[in-house]
Amino acid sequence: MISLRRAQERYHSGNAEPYVWLTFYPPTRPDPLAECFGNVINLGELWLAPGATCARDADHAGEVLTYVREGQLTHRCWSGGSSVIQAGEFHLNTVSEGAMRRERNRSKTFRAHVYQLCLRNPMVGIRPAQQERFSAAQRRGLFRLVASSDAREGSLRLEHEALVYSALLEPGQHAVYEIAAGRCVWLHVVSGVVSTSNLLLNAGDGIGVSGQPGVSVTPQEQSELLLVDIRDRTPEGSC
Repeated sequence: MISLRRAQERYHSGNAEPYVWLTFYPPTRPDPLAECFGNVINLGELWLAPGATCARDADHAGEVLTYVREGQLTHRCWSGGSSVIQAGEFHLNTVSEGAMRRERNRSKTFRAHVYQLCLRNPMVGIRPAQQERFSAAQRRGLFRLVASSDAREGSLRLEHEALVYSALLEPGQHAVYEIAAGRCVWLHVVSGVVSTSNLLLNAGDGIGVSGQPGVSVTPQEQSELLLVDIRDRTPEGSC
């Protein structure tokens, strides 16, 4: 089963800075996709103006994986710790429900382009933050694992039973991701244009795939992708 969410169908914070797009709607708004990908609280795309700050309370206890695509980000968690996340780096931290998260664009000149994946897991204890750089060379031409429950292949260690991948693909460079039984994936186009499952996806578009052996993509131009592999919450794969 294929579930499609176009970029313009995402929840948008409005015209005020920072600009935030959420692939899955917030808890106050019904969202059928949330029933299938319920352990993914959200996949957010943020644009922060020079020096801008984004502060939010966590809706659920869990883990937050932050990817800085452009710029530099100062991250401060509820416990008071802080870190600087550079472009190309992935940062993982745990949050408790209601905890404050605050990010600030360190640059006074350039905007920051950031992605955040929030995974629900109420059993997560507070652990030290993790941060790792995955170079363009490491992610080029394949789905590169950046986070997993067992930290395989040098990935960040998740408490949640999920796999997170990043890929940089050239035009016509076909890539296939195999989906294990009982699993489903969410594929998000960060940039570029790709064809998959008889669909043409542009930047900001995403698809959920369940009940199928895999997903294949072919870029029409230079493209960047994020892929999240989680347990399928619908036994029939009916998302």
